[in-house]
Amino acid sequence: MIRYIKILYHFLQKPFFAIASSFIVAVLCFIPNKEVPDIIGDKTAHFITFAGLGFLWFLCTKNKIYTFICLLLFGVFIEVGQYLLPESFYRFFELYDIFADLYGVLIGYILSRFYQIFTKIYFAEEQKLSKNKKVF
Repeated sequence: MIRYIKILYHFLQKPFFAIASSFIVAVLCFIPNKEVPDIIGDKTAHFITFAGLGFLWFLCTKNKIYTFICLLLFGVFIEVGQYLLPESFYRFFELYDIFADLYGVLIGYILSRFYQIFTKIYFAEEQKLSKNKKVF
């Protein structure tokens, strides 16, 4: 179990997963809306998506303010892009989507901090336990 936690921890520190997730989100935001099922609601989807993106990006970057600004600009870019799409796509600019993105990024930051603190404590405890083990 400890081995898998370490693998996950080191995997999330790499930007590949954050970049791939951002690309998938960008593609999904520009496909026609009739083809996307609306299971949880538009604002909730924005919030959850950007919380996930925020979590991933904050784990693999050092400059948190720059990351926050880039994620917020990504949300604005998506909304402006949807504004420029033809009406047949059923995608529209909504200011409340940007607010949902903003709150999602903030929650993603908070979750990433909790995750970093948890793993730091967990790995410190594991290291302490491994030092206390006696070899017979």
